[in-house]
Amino acid sequence: MNRHTLRFVASTVAALTFTLLGHAARAQSADAPDWPTTTKSQTAPSKPDASAILRAADATMRGLTSLSFRARATPVGLLGAALPTVEATVRLQRRDNDPLGFAFEVRGRALDAVGEREIASAYDGKVVRSVRARDRRVVDAPPDLAAQAMDDGTGLVVEWLLRWPEFVHQPFADPASPGPARYEGVGRVDGVECDIIYVDYSDTSDPTLFDAWWYIARADSLPRRIDLHRVDPSRGDGFVMTTLSNLELNPPITLAALAAPDTFEKRTIEQPERRPARAAGGADAGALAPDFVLKDPQGKEHRLSDYRGKVVVLDFWATWCGPCQLAMPGLQKLHEKHPNAVVLGLNCWEDGDPSAFMKDKGYTYGLLLKADEVASKYGVSGIPAFFVIGKDGRILHSAIGFDPEGEEKIGSIIEAQGK
Repeated sequence: MNRHTLRFVASTVAALTFTLLGHAARAQSADAPDWPTTTKSQTAPSKPDASAILRAADATMRGLTSLSFRARATPVGLLGAALPTVEATVRLQRRDNDPLGFAFEVRGRALDAVGEREIASAYDGKVVRSVRARDRRVVDAPPDLAAQAMDDGTGLVVEWLLRWPEFVHQPFADPASPGPARYEGVGRVDGVECDIIYVDYSDTSDPTLFDAWWYIARADSLPRRIDLHRVDPSRGDGFVMTTLSNLELNPPITLAALAAPDTFEKRTIEQPERRPARAAGGADAGALAPDFVLKDPQGKEHRLSDYRGKVVVLDFWATWCGPCQLAMPGLQKLHEKHPNAVVLGLNCWEDGDPSAFMKDKGYTYGLLLKADEVASKYGVSGIPAFFVIGKDGRILHSAIGFDPEGEEKIGSIIEAQGK
């Protein structure tokens, strides 16, 4: 499937705007981010102009002389296994006519499979430097290779900032020809009321960036959360969710260059480096659906091939995923309307409690747990992802993202298969 086939389908029903995001309903762990709660939009029937909101954010950003904030970046999906979770303090000063627009300093900690480590990066207008205490290494790079110098995790919390011109300014500066954005509703991040804006980046020059959700604070027109959806052939697919807090606008800031300890190895990046590609996967219409064995919340094993002779609907989902939650009432209706079909929610990329979530919402169709490897086997790059499997075990239909007409489409496929 190409990246245009994977594009999230836009919701056209204002009443379904991210009311059901439900991040607050997920089970919280000590290491989980402080997920925002969301509320139903109280705006008039005509939606606010998404492009105008982003232009206002751009104007605010371009008017700043300095900024400081706390940030937490949380990778989920396959990216969660490849990238660390990062918490850091970011301080920056505007530099006019600078390639990056700001001098900055990022200090914090990253948590990966090896453990927790301190991270620090800075840019003085000439060199981007990353000091990596655990590896006893210093990495320098010119500003155009900042992402590679900051691949220790510091780059995750400031990517949105360093790429602001291409993410926001360039696509939305001209009101007559704005970029592909839509208004998704109103949400709250750490108690701050935000407009939620979806932007389609699938036609940009970055082949790994698919789309994003921007949470722009109504009070000051600055971001409070950015969800970047990536389809990365080397690191895997998923989202990087970055939340911002403790913003201070135009504070007095003095930035000092990061020292390079004499005992640390020193490395300078002078040209772009390529990462090896990850082996491709996928499950296309007409292909035999990959078999799997997963357990339900009661510990009973379910094998896909055991349902041969029935139409099976698979939904890859997670409790934190707003579009997933929008699709679930339709799946419940399919389950009730077509008792001879099998509807299964395959929970993946999860650290909440999917069983409690479904019970609380009153959903009674099947739930299978820990489906990360199955999602990879099916080539899932974003969720929700749907597969309809025919009685002969072959894939009849696949789709990604919430589609208001998805229930009707899948229902028609089920009916065409007969009882």
